[in-house]
Amino acid sequence: MAFHLIDSPTHTVYIPEGDGGGLVKRLRAGERSRALFRRLGRYGVSVYENHFRALEQAGGLELLEDGSAILINSSLYGDHTWLSLETDLETGLFTSYN
Repeated sequence: MAFHLIDSPTHTVYIPEGDGGGLVKRLRAGERSRALFRRLGRYGVSVYENHFRALEQAGGLELLEDGSAILINSSLYGDHTWLSLETDLETGLFTSYN
C-alpha cells in the first residue's frame, strides 16, 4: 500500500501548567538537556506555522533564544480545551498526544 506523507511544519509551544511550570522555569534559566526536553514533551503542543505566528503576534508567546516557545497567556489553555487560538480570522483547538 502506497501513501504520501504531507509535510506540514509545526512549532512546539510549551504549556507551563502543573509540573510543566517547573520544567519551563528550568528552560527559562538556560538549562538545555535531552532529559529536560523529553520531560517537557508532555507539556508541549504542536501548532501549525500560521497559528504559531498568530499566537506570537497576539503576545501569547515567550520566545527563548534557542527558539523554544512558551505560552504566556494562560487564558488560552484549559485542562479540557487544551490550547485554543481565537483570532479575527479563525479559531483553532490544539491538543497534545500524550
